[in-house]
Formats: sequence, C-alpha cells, structure tokens
Amino acid sequence: MKAREKIWKMIKTKILGAKVRYRMLILYLVGGVIPMILIGNYLIQGTDRLLIKQAKNTEVTGERAGLPGPFHYPDGVFRI
Repeated sequence: MKAREKIWKMIKTKILGAKVRYRMLILYLVGGVIPMILIGNYLIQGTDRLLIKQAKNTEVTGERAGLPGPFHYPDGVFRI
C-alpha cells in the first residue's frame, strides 16, 4: 500500500513540478484526445454491430420469402 502511495505522490510531484506547457499538454491528452478516441471507437463498434445485425436479418428474411439474396438484381437494373 505504501509503495502505491509513493508512486502516486511521485506522479503528482512530477506533474505539478513540470512547466506549464507540459502540464497543459497532459491535460489536453487526458481530458480531450484520449476520451475522443475512446468515444469514437465505441460509436464505430456500435454502428458496425447494428449494420451486421441488419444485414443478417435481411439475408434471413430474403431466404425465407424465397427471394434472391440482397445483392442479386435482374439484368440491367442498378440500385443506387
């Protein structure tokens, strides 16, 4: 427990003893960049899961209805 307290105290001393430029950089990274990256990854993964689920539902529905798969169109027909 004391070792952990020493480590936290050392980190606190290093941050508070640093120049203002470096303290601002640390705050920018911890408070801005890292959370933005994490939120972006969370949103991308959620969207991917949703799209994959919808694609699977579409394939199952099309097969059950006797319709061709989602990417089979009659000749000369293009969907946009």
